[in-house]
Amino acid sequence: MKKISQSKISRKFFLILLLISFSAVSGLSIFQIITSYYEGKKNVGNHQKEQLINISKEIYDRLYLVEKMMELSSHSKGVLEEGINERFRFYLWKILKHNPSIFEVSAVGIEGREIIYASKLRSEINADLKDVSNEEFFKESIQGKAFYSKVQHGFDNTKPYMIISVPIFRFDGTITGVLVSKLWFVDIQKMLLNTAFGDTGYAFITDDHLEIIAHSKFELVIKHEDIRRELSGIERILYRSLENGGVFQHGAFSDKSGEKFICTSIYLPKFNWIISVAQNEKDVFANTYRIIMSFLIVSGLLFVFVFVISRKVSETIAEPIVKLRDLTSRISEGNFNEKITVETKDEIEDLANNFNQMSERLKEIYGDLEKRIDERTKELLLLYSFTSAVSKSLNVNETIKTAGDELITVLELDGYICVLKDDGDLDVKNTISSLSNEDEVKNVLEEIIGKGILSYVSKHHVPYYMEIDDDSMTLEDKKLLTIHSIAVFPVLFQGSIIANFILLSELKGVFNSNVLSAIETCMIQLGVSIANAQRYEITEELSFKDPLTKLFNRRFFETKLENEFARCQRYNRVSSLCMVDIDHFKKINDTYGHQAGDAILRQLAEIILSSIRKSDVPARYGGEEFIILMTESSPDKAYIAAERLRKRVEEHAFVIDVDPGYIYITISIGIAGFVSYMTTKEEFIEQADRALYTAKQTGRNKVCM
Repeated sequence: MKKISQSKISRKFFLILLLISFSAVSGLSIFQIITSYYEGKKNVGNHQKEQLINISKEIYDRLYLVEKMMELSSHSKGVLEEGINERFRFYLWKILKHNPSIFEVSAVGIEGREIIYASKLRSEINADLKDVSNEEFFKESIQGKAFYSKVQHGFDNTKPYMIISVPIFRFDGTITGVLVSKLWFVDIQKMLLNTAFGDTGYAFITDDHLEIIAHSKFELVIKHEDIRRELSGIERILYRSLENGGVFQHGAFSDKSGEKFICTSIYLPKFNWIISVAQNEKDVFANTYRIIMSFLIVSGLLFVFVFVISRKVSETIAEPIVKLRDLTSRISEGNFNEKITVETKDEIEDLANNFNQMSERLKEIYGDLEKRIDERTKELLLLYSFTSAVSKSLNVNETIKTAGDELITVLELDGYICVLKDDGDLDVKNTISSLSNEDEVKNVLEEIIGKGILSYVSKHHVPYYMEIDDDSMTLEDKKLLTIHSIAVFPVLFQGSIIANFILLSELKGVFNSNVLSAIETCMIQLGVSIANAQRYEITEELSFKDPLTKLFNRRFFETKLENEFARCQRYNRVSSLCMVDIDHFKKINDTYGHQAGDAILRQLAEIILSSIRKSDVPARYGGEEFIILMTESSPDKAYIAAERLRKRVEEHAFVIDVDPGYIYITISIGIAGFVSYMTTKEEFIEQADRALYTAKQTGRNKVCM
């Protein structure tokens, strides 16, 4: 047996290792690049932290020195009173002389008014002594505290400055006033200018409004300058610094030229300042860029080497593999009759032979799968189209017809019959069918009922399928239809049967298990749709019909009357109201019972419907009262129609369920016509009601206007 190391495939694998080695070198180079990147980022962060610590310490030291010098002056000079102010003024000027940043020092009395000051800007001649009792620095220092203000902008909004104030003590330790210094940021600006931040690095200080206080690139900051105007993205870093005081925040921003900078910031809560140090990203990652360039050079040399090796590899490996790829591609397109022939006397040839065997198996599987997909697609198409179709209508007959049409279209059947449930039982007379001939429907039902199929499906709530052989059914519906397959399905809703659905086909074997299952699912949806349609029809009828007389109810009538009244007012049209009341109806109820009274009301409603026009609106107004809106009818025309109705009622024998079996009744009718001075429909009804009252009072069985 040959050693594995001497096999042809192992030698080819050796060549592949060269490529793997190239990948390993590339991976290591990429790893080094990423490591250098994060290392450079870490180093610059630490360096910037160190710079910020030094700057912060220097600022604290400088301002602390000013504070202590002021405190020393305020303690050693004793009281601040009339008569010794000139000596105190001397100390104020001494403070100004030794601190170039301070441009004004003032002593404020305990009442909050300046007593004496020394200033590089204000003249002492005609001195304007200010009341500062409401200023924050006075309120804080008069309590015995040293105070550092936020950045101020005065003197026509030029140089930014800050205020430092300390209390003035008597020799006995009590507070007699406040010593106030106003200082520019000259020392801090010089300190930033003299600090080295590299070739492209710089530092800046902003207040809590992100306005620049000092900047290492500027000789002097003399106006309001929002840092956000200069640097895109800096606000995210500065806002994080404000939210996390005392914690270093890192980030990146771009200047107006598009150069990217790495930045570290820290917030000094005591002064409400944010100190930031930034350095150009190119300087930070200069070492990383050198590694990338080295990698590109090495990669280029390796690429030339691999290219030469690949040509040799293609002679022994690429050619049969490409051939294998081309042929397998054709097989993947569905041509399973293709065969792959590769003679390399190694494992690739074995792979080709195995692939030929696999394609034979795939050919068998694909054929079976294609058949199943066709069946499943047909089922899904049926379910989708059926559900969409039966959900569109809220009419029972339309829903059933749509369902039947979908089934015979998608499944290529030849007819359907639906037997609906009526008053609790399936009624063979209540059918909906695609067969136009009633005799054909009767023949199918007799066949199913005669074999007990309909009762079996109704009882067990399961579908039934049968095939007819020699004694096939021949139906003539536009063409000769020979039935060989019949399937009966129960249509259920909430566990109760509401219909039976019968499907007919000329072919045998059309109702296989998959089709039966799909149709069963459709019948579930059909049951829900039929029930919804039935409920809708009932609800629709109940919403505007009186359940006893089937005339419109009062609510619906008043809506119609309101619309007609508005139309008459707007267009000056004519319209009439007829109020109808049964004479002595209470006596009829007392004599023959309320069942007889209900029968009379129903029959009277039928007479009213048959005596008026389709455009008229009849309604049961309440009890034995009826009302009729006769549109486009003057009172004279309405009188003729009402008189005709009265005579028909008088001559009609009303059938009742008690002796003597029928009775005669009369009605009284009041008529009112629309008059332009009427303002509401209630006035219209009241006029008709008055006319009815007149008819009642003058003998009944008459029509009054």
